[in-house]
Amino acid sequence: MKIVGRYYINGDYLNPVTIKKIGDNKYSVDSLNWWGTGIIDGKVYFGVFHYMPIIENEHLLTTFGTHLGVIEEGVIRVKGTNVIGMAGTKFDVNWEREVTQNIGYKEMDEEKKDKKSKKR
Repeated sequence: MKIVGRYYINGDYLNPVTIKKIGDNKYSVDSLNWWGTGIIDGKVYFGVFHYMPIIENEHLLTTFGTHLGVIEEGVIRVKGTNVIGMAGTKFDVNWEREVTQNIGYKEMDEEKKDKKSKKR
């Protein structure tokens, strides 16, 4: 299952998440305020995260946590738990895939082929 790309937390375009592949089933996950890493097992993502030092909230600076996500078409449904710092705090969010990603490329390639064949 392909999960690499840009997502938005609960559809908020001001709150992006970028997922990059760094190994066989290993991924880095970056947001504006935190960074993480994780693995995929089938349709399940499990990761750990830490808030970045740019955060003004002192409680978050010492907070580490886990993400457990169910991967569906266009969305990863994430249950998060802060385990160090604000231990025990839980949250549920959706990482919604950027809509423009990989849409229309096949059609664009077909149009290019048509234009080339007409020029001949």
